[in-house]
Amino acid sequence: LFESLKDEQRPSNEILAICIEWIQKGTLIDFNARLDSVRLLANCATVTRRSDRNALKRRLLSVVAYFEQYTKVIALIWFKLISE
Repeated sequence: LFESLKDEQRPSNEILAICIEWIQKGTLIDFNARLDSVRLLANCATVTRRSDRNALKRRLLSVVAYFEQYTKVIALIWFKLISE
């Protein structure tokens, strides 16, 4: 993820797609860590030389906000698995 951010020629849409795919391919165990990683990537975007750095940060945080909706569901699944 972070390597893709350093490539200034890589379109922001491609970086977003990479992040979305990476989160989706995660597991229940690392879901929150992946969200934290994309949140960190968004903050790192602001210190790059990319011309779209502020817009990219907002878009990455939007992706995180979308997937954060599922954290309660994942917590319930974990609770059920642990309770068994």
